[in-house]
Amino acid sequence: MASFNHVAAFAPLEKNLIRPVTTQVFRTTKTSGNAQVHNIHGDYNVNPIFQITSDGADKIFRWLAAPDSSGNYNAAREKHHERTGAWFIESKEFNHWKEIPDSAIWVHGIPGCGKTVIWYASDLHLESSHLLTVHRLVRLLSRNAQTELSTHTNMLRSIIRQLSHQSPNFPAPLVALYDGGHQQPSIVALEDTIQQILQNFERTYLILDAVDECTDREKALIWIKKLMRWQDRKIHIMLSSRPDTDIEQSLLALENLFPVSLAGNAVDKDIESYLDAMLATSSRWDVPTRLRVRDVLLGGAGGMFRWVALQILELAKCYTRRSVEAQLQSLPRDLEGIYDRILSRRTNRDDLKRFLLWLAFSNRPLGLAELSDVVTVDFALDGLPTYREDLRYFDCTNMLTTCSGFVTRFEGI
Repeated sequence: MASFNHVAAFAPLEKNLIRPVTTQVFRTTKTSGNAQVHNIHGDYNVNPIFQITSDGADKIFRWLAAPDSSGNYNAAREKHHERTGAWFIESKEFNHWKEIPDSAIWVHGIPGCGKTVIWYASDLHLESSHLLTVHRLVRLLSRNAQTELSTHTNMLRSIIRQLSHQSPNFPAPLVALYDGGHQQPSIVALEDTIQQILQNFERTYLILDAVDECTDREKALIWIKKLMRWQDRKIHIMLSSRPDTDIEQSLLALENLFPVSLAGNAVDKDIESYLDAMLATSSRWDVPTRLRVRDVLLGGAGGMFRWVALQILELAKCYTRRSVEAQLQSLPRDLEGIYDRILSRRTNRDDLKRFLLWLAFSNRPLGLAELSDVVTVDFALDGLPTYREDLRYFDCTNMLTTCSGFVTRFEGI
């Protein structure tokens, strides 16, 4: 790292007096780049700009230890189909939220109803629009309580990292938060740092998926309300969750809130678009069979994207018209029922159970190769657990077949 950082203090034009903007440059040996400027006349707006080497920035980001949400984002992108979520993008609620500063939009619905579909459609729209030529977009996608993003602290760290990467200069508030990296910051310090960094942007769009999956969501909800009460006309927040009572009571207290329920005809149209896209790629069935599958699944979906996706997964194993019809005649009516059926029909349930246990209780994301190896420990013999080479999968990707319907592979893992 360089031995010093530059700190520039800019003097704006005085009232009714035109003069050049002057710049004073100070040097400091501290990593944080602190410099004291005595504002004697009260006409200086001290705005530090830090020139930090890439190694210095990497050191600060390693200390921040913000979790990476790109894997969840890429998984959501792979599930997205054209036109799904279009009704939401065209809705008055979304467009009011998009234009009104210090506003929030809350997308809520039952498990499996397609909240992440809406999340991604919104993200894609904002990313491709002219808004982001001057504004910023921060995305957080946490799919279950075991992911690193499921804690309020890690959510804040991820927001800081994403904002920092979008800043034209390395954010001074993050350098001040680091302060040599001798200790980890408190939640209050993280929240204050976000507020300070936001001042550098005209507007920021923050979209949070699965707020109900946050392990300490009470803290997250309190912070969201605090963020909206800053009234700096700089923030737009989108949240998705189940319609749990505590979340509803907390969010309905916000002034500029636009609640959107994922139920009814609009969601049914999304499911129809999704199902048509899935059936169009299936060449194993004739046209009458595909139409039959379409009619039955649309009639039983009940607003659940996930239910349809899992049914398609099971129906894909049917190679005759009779087997397809038999499957359609005995469809489970809810997500729990279909998961029970999938589990009961697996021939290697012991391996599946072992994989799911390791995923559920692991302290970090597991790679494909290392997860597939957990079945090589044999607990069936008397005495201590024994390593057995003959239990190893020939190809670690076969583990995904064992876990299909229960596990999603993130890119790069």
